[in-house]
Amino acid sequence: MNIGDKYGKLTVTGFVRVKNGTKQTKIDATCRCDCGGTHVADKGRLRSGVTSHCGCERINNHSAAALLRGATYEKHGLCNTPTYYSWAAMKGRCLNPKDTRYKDYGGRGIAVCERWMDFRNFLADMGERPEGMTLDRIDVNGGYNLANCRWASAKQQAVNKRNSRKEK
Repeated sequence: MNIGDKYGKLTVTGFVRVKNGTKQTKIDATCRCDCGGTHVADKGRLRSGVTSHCGCERINNHSAAALLRGATYEKHGLCNTPTYYSWAAMKGRCLNPKDTRYKDYGGRGIAVCERWMDFRNFLADMGERPEGMTLDRIDVNGGYNLANCRWASAKQQAVNKRNSRKEK
């Protein structure tokens, strides 16, 4: 295997030494995908054809049911951020009947605005989640949208609940 070799949609761009869980190390290939993504792949999996793309094919082949639920699969590089986790949790509470909190959100009519079904729009409207803050609805009976949401501290959220006595 050499730099420049092509395996499916992946072109080898270099090599990297990685630990495999023991004291031993192995060499994996760094690759650039035809879609523009990058991927580190096991050389044996590349040669055998088991790995042939960066994951973009999986993204393009999601079920129609997932797409109808509002799932978006475009790469934005922010999947492992606090902001993304807040967005995903918001959607789960409102859209997934199997979510343990669904009865208090989607089950009582709390909805996510259409614009926020796409993470990029949510991020553009709300910005990055500040450290120590969580997503809060100003009107606890209103839905998730720019006019009704803010980043709030735990103290602010404790006061802003259906069962709390708000000071007038």
